[in-house]
Amino acid sequence: MLNSVPYMSVAVYAAAGPWWSTEQGSVRLISETNAVDNSKNLYFGIHFRMKPGWKIYWRSPGDAGYPPKMDWAGSKNLAKVDTNWPAPIRFSVVGLETLGYKDEVVIPLNIIPLVPNKKIIAKAKVNYLTCNKICIPYSAKISLDLPSGPETSSLEGRLISKFRSLVPKKIIGKNTFNTSVSIFGPPGDQILRVKSTISGLPDLLVEGPREFRFGRARLIERDKSGKAIFQIRVFLTDKSMKLGSVHDLSGKEITLTLLGDINGAIEQKLRLNGNVLHKKQQNDPDWSILRIVALAVLGGLILNLMPCVLPVLSIKLLSVIRYSDDEAPTIRRGFLASAAGIIFSFFLLGSTVLVLKALGKTVGWGFQFQQPI
Repeated sequence: MLNSVPYMSVAVYAAAGPWWSTEQGSVRLISETNAVDNSKNLYFGIHFRMKPGWKIYWRSPGDAGYPPKMDWAGSKNLAKVDTNWPAPIRFSVVGLETLGYKDEVVIPLNIIPLVPNKKIIAKAKVNYLTCNKICIPYSAKISLDLPSGPETSSLEGRLISKFRSLVPKKIIGKNTFNTSVSIFGPPGDQILRVKSTISGLPDLLVEGPREFRFGRARLIERDKSGKAIFQIRVFLTDKSMKLGSVHDLSGKEITLTLLGDINGAIEQKLRLNGNVLHKKQQNDPDWSILRIVALAVLGGLILNLMPCVLPVLSIKLLSVIRYSDDEAPTIRRGFLASAAGIIFSFFLLGSTVLVLKALGKTVGWGFQFQQPI
């Protein structure tokens, strides 16, 4: 599917750059202030507006997708840009768990100028993926020129402040939520158990080294002291094989984002100790090879019963019956011709995509089938 041609609109305020728009939504660069004064720290934001049903991804997208990535090449008077991520929401589709945003979101930025009280020219190339029933990659070019002068609050300042308040608070030093983590199982087949003093209806997001991917946290119980106890299955990614890691989380640093507390979301980094408990946990599913094969067969049966597939199978079956009176070489040539036609058709489609990409077009095809899961 080819993307629509993006268009630029005219900026209305000095603290808001022009919209970069597509059929699925728009994105722009905004500032909390109308000018650059003597402040050593300014607040900007990347403002996304999505059409109904469309979403973008959090910094750790989950089972599929990828987050917005910013390239600030070409900017002037920018010493450093720190990206902050508001707490995301969960999306569950056909067994895939992803994290991101819908409707509207501002990704807050902490901007440190090279020289205070001097004009900032901010230019960003934002590569992002937006998904609904299909996923479409985009590469947006957004900009904002902020003049020097007295800092005054902009019309967009309130919007940036709203989403800054949704960024999880980082806990550094004292473990105020008394969070503890245990690891169960041998390397390559591990489970995390997290205990934390958190109120409300909590949820937990886990991030770690790129060799690992973490399943959805399950709140399994609260202990006598009121601590919430979560259980998370750990999966290995393709990168774990390429990096030749030992597939063991012991001694690694992970990031926990606790959501749902009455005081707001919190983020905490913890280094796992080396005391791995290898005993099997109750309620752990037995992911034996027989169970995996059975699920694969069931998935194949369900797929072939779909309305888009079943009629085709009946047509092919009738064509096979038609060959029943022919000699074996004729039947064999017929099957080989069918297989060659399928392979050639996909070769033609793939070649078309490669040619369009080489011409600079942004083309999306089968993104949901490119994730290891």
